[in-house]
Amino acid sequence: MGSNRKPRKTMIVEVKGKPPRHTSKEEIRAIVHAAAMLLNYHNKQLVSEVLQVKEQLPHIIPIIKVYIVEKIGPAKSKTGLEVKEPAGVAMPHLAKIQILRKQNGLSRLEQKAEFATILLHEILHLFTEWKRDEWTISTLTAKLKPDVMKLAATLAANTYQRAAWFAHGKISYAKGKGDAYNNEQFDNFLTTKGTKKEN
Repeated sequence: MGSNRKPRKTMIVEVKGKPPRHTSKEEIRAIVHAAAMLLNYHNKQLVSEVLQVKEQLPHIIPIIKVYIVEKIGPAKSKTGLEVKEPAGVAMPHLAKIQILRKQNGLSRLEQKAEFATILLHEILHLFTEWKRDEWTISTLTAKLKPDVMKLAATLAANTYQRAAWFAHGKISYAKGKGDAYNNEQFDNFLTTKGTKKEN
């Protein structure tokens, strides 16, 4: 029997609240998308997606919500580690993150690199297939951050240029009568730098 379920659409990232002065909403979205892309590549899923499938709701669009807030109460990890003033908190079953703009006037979150580290750390808490204790997540954050930030930097840098290309794709890129390939697609010789040797 065929299924009436609609195919799952792409992931959505919502950023709520005022971002810190050093990081734009586009950059926050780029970091979340880059991290999710990398994790999906390695077959890691959002905890919330797994729960949706168990509830027979795989057609629901996965949404990650990032809330930039002024205050977060004391938190306790699943392993019992208590943090009186956490810089960020993840709620995996809701695919939701809270992250502070400032931490009691301290300069830690005033540093762009540290804000990105905390954001990535909380994103990792949203995904499955490893222990979500703080030591494991902190270690993975350290190891994955270089690759995630490379992807995120590319996404953030050309956000509006790509948006313009997609908009033109509806109108000005149309060929008119007939159809054909545009050989300009072969003018760029960029490719991956993999480990497979050429013959």
